Amino acid sequence: MRRLSTESRINYLWLALSGLTVLAWGVSKVVGDGRAEANNFETIAVLAIAGVKGRLILTEYMEVRTAPRRLRWITDAWLGGLLVTLLAVYFYG
Repeated sequence: MRRLSTESRINYLWLALSGLTVLAWGVSKVVGDGRAEANNFETIAVLAIAGVKGRLILTEYMEVRTAPRRLRWITDAWLGGLLVTLLAVYFYG
C-alpha cells in the first residue's frame, strides 16, 4: 500500500477538520437573535465532534503520532478529561 506524503496527509486532514466544523455547525441551532440554544443531544454531539477534532490536531499537527506511547496516552487522557469536565459543567453547573 502506498503511503501518503506529509503534504497530502495534512491536506486531507484539513478537509476532514473543515467537514467536522461544518457538521458541528449543522448540529447546533441558532435562534433569531444570534444566541445558540441546544438540547442535551446537540451538546453531546458537538463536544464529541470537538473531541475528534482535538485528537486529530494533537496527533497530526502537534506530531504526537510519532511521540512515545506514554505521551500519546497522556494527551488522550487529558483530552478525555477535558471533555468529561465540560460535560459535567454543562449538566451540573
